[in-house]
Amino acid sequence: GTDLVSLMGHVTQRGFTGHEMLSGTGLVHMGGRVFDPTIARFISADPHIQAPYNTQSYNRYSYVLNNPMAYTDPSGYFFKKLFKKVKRFVKKYWRPLLSIATTIALPGSGFLTAALDTANTAAHAMAAGFIGGGIGSGNLKGAVIGAWTGGMLDGIGAAAQVKKLKDLGKVFAHSLVGGISSYANGGKFGHGFAAMGLTAGANVKFDGKLGYAGSAAVGGLASVIAGGKFSHGAVAGVFSYGLNDRFHQRRMQKRISIETSVDGDYHEYRLRGKICSLATSGCNAQLADKVFEHVNRNDIPFTDRDLVVGNHEIGPFNDPIRHEQLPADRISVNVALEGHHIYPGTFTHKVHFENGALYYDVTGVGTGKLPRFNNFLGVRLFSPGVRSVVHKFGI
Repeated sequence: GTDLVSLMGHVTQRGFTGHEMLSGTGLVHMGGRVFDPTIARFISADPHIQAPYNTQSYNRYSYVLNNPMAYTDPSGYFFKKLFKKVKRFVKKYWRPLLSIATTIALPGSGFLTAALDTANTAAHAMAAGFIGGGIGSGNLKGAVIGAWTGGMLDGIGAAAQVKKLKDLGKVFAHSLVGGISSYANGGKFGHGFAAMGLTAGANVKFDGKLGYAGSAAVGGLASVIAGGKFSHGAVAGVFSYGLNDRFHQRRMQKRISIETSVDGDYHEYRLRGKICSLATSGCNAQLADKVFEHVNRNDIPFTDRDLVVGNHEIGPFNDPIRHEQLPADRISVNVALEGHHIYPGTFTHKVHFENGALYYDVTGVGTGKLPRFNNFLGVRLFSPGVRSVVHKFGI
């Protein structure tokens, strides 16, 4: 009978990994070089060092980093085609990639703080937007639009942080900013509207944990669905997250601290917001007075009215308190009176200098049957106010 292997030899000259078999020699012609499968080595050296940080690349006679179970080498020069594709990709998309990188790295950085002589979020967002927008567009117009976009996104984030802007309003505001930015840059309103809006919506859904990669993916896909380019939407998505959710998360994490303690029925909590360092220009007694004036008008979560010294009933349960003010020390105190659910207890608001910095502290102490719950409630009630002060006056 006919030998099947001999018959196959007349049908095809292709064998190992689809390359040309050299009959009679046992070698494989792989286009760039010739391979000896018996010793699992090329018979000539690879002229390219494909991956300098991989020691297998320096074995220039081995096949695919000495890992043929995972890779093949179509050309005889492993990674050559891959690097060409990467090179083409970077050449085509270096602007959006670098724009994304600057948006990730610059806001809140020491570099911008030193360059701008401030840690103010709006200034950082506008500067990062200016640089990122200029890189992405390659012109001054794009940089200016980027600065405007950064400033608007910072404002949206600030309003959302202090609960003045609800989730739906936040998403719509992002959409609007994205649409205007896209249109101003010569694109379509709908592309930017969809990219930033869906990214903001996804971050609301996942509590700001979508991350840069997730935001870029959502923004890019939203843009494609709307008829735009993935790269444009990806940049918009990173802008939406980086100059809003993540920026404010990082800043608040650095500037606000919370401490709580419980001892029997006694509870105590303290929220501390750092306004500025004395080394920063403008961090002085005049600023401290402005902060206290604002705090003294807004020291009760349940009411918009400025309490005068004296007795009041506040909150949904009309809890009785006595309001006291010590302007010279920048302190306001609300003392829980008999009938209040944490009586006896106090809520103290203090603007003060300590360890080379200006702080706004809210301290709550008192008794009650649910001390841990009272701490939780106090932190939840006063956190928006502390965040608001840090954002409004922080430098």
